[in-house]
Amino acid sequence: ATWGVSLILEQVFRLYFGAANVQVNSPDWLQGSLVISDVSLGYNRMFVILFAVLIVLGTVLLMAKTPLGLCIRAVMQNRDMAACVGIQTSKIRMMTFAFGSGLAGLAGCFLSQIGNVGPAMGQNYIVDSFMVVVAGGVGNLFGTVFASLGQCLFFALGGYAFGMHLMLKIGIDPVYKSPLPDFMDFQGYNKLPLHWVPFDSFPFAAAATICVPALVALIFGFLVFRSRITGVYFAIITQALTYAAWILFLRNEFTFGGNNGFTKFNAILGAPVNAPGTERTLFILSALLLVGVILLCTVLTRTRTRFGKVQKAIRDSENRVRFSGYCTENFKLFIFTLSAAIAGVAGALYVPQAGIINPDVMKPVESLEVVVWVAVGGRATVWGPVIGA
Repeated sequence: ATWGVSLILEQVFRLYFGAANVQVNSPDWLQGSLVISDVSLGYNRMFVILFAVLIVLGTVLLMAKTPLGLCIRAVMQNRDMAACVGIQTSKIRMMTFAFGSGLAGLAGCFLSQIGNVGPAMGQNYIVDSFMVVVAGGVGNLFGTVFASLGQCLFFALGGYAFGMHLMLKIGIDPVYKSPLPDFMDFQGYNKLPLHWVPFDSFPFAAAATICVPALVALIFGFLVFRSRITGVYFAIITQALTYAAWILFLRNEFTFGGNNGFTKFNAILGAPVNAPGTERTLFILSALLLVGVILLCTVLTRTRTRFGKVQKAIRDSENRVRFSGYCTENFKLFIFTLSAAIAGVAGALYVPQAGIINPDVMKPVESLEVVVWVAVGGRATVWGPVIGA
């Protein structure tokens, strides 16, 4: 709902004020800079930093030292219990939303000193805000200040990991006369970046398709689940982080091919990629992966096992499971990491069959297709996503 309101207000501002960005001139006392050695610090940027520090300190005092802050924390941790002790939760939530909106307005005012002002200026910061809150922890103010994290789709991570190996097996480029990937030759590289070297080995690349997505999921999941983020909030944050990763992989200096990504594969384990035998083998491996994942999920979700019972209980009522003494975060983290590893393997099998991998695979809209598969086929079932696809 808030996103929809923001889009409406943005269009209203475009109609009334125009779509062009406007330059805001700083007052005389904010012009100039402080030079320390070879570093130049603008007075306007120093003022914005000071303003941010004061806002953080003021918010800390509000949350920790005032009755309003106590009520906010109570409603945030357990809204139903706060209502039982007489706190007007609807009023507190309204005041909290108004306070946050006021802080955002102040931030926009002071950001006008370091950039242009336009109807869409807030979109440049919304993704970063989500990443910072996830890494620092919802409800953890100091964590929000000191931590940040980027993330991308695990499917694309596995695809890029195996695509790096395939790119190194293309051979001598006929144009640049170099064994380096063509986009590196175009960008002026004389040797492989250090993080590319191990991917010349097939076993390392195969292991990376599993380990890299799993490791990223483990770190990201730990940060998210410890904050007890669930439901729509989890969906919004993961999509925002995926979008940020997509932007990162578009950058040429990230050494992953930029917008074009990886393509022109010609061999895998010495066999031509486009040979009928290779295509048949990749198709069989994809089918075996699907069957293996179905069997694995069937075993893990069986209610005859303790693990399956706990997973079903978490799905039905996580709070009750937590009150029973189980650490639900560990169970959710295991499943999340396992799903990331499976997605990485799927991405590795996708790359040689599609013949290309680029950042468009990470677009948030792509992950929405998986949600549609689950919705059409039926959630809480093993075969549902397969039928939905």
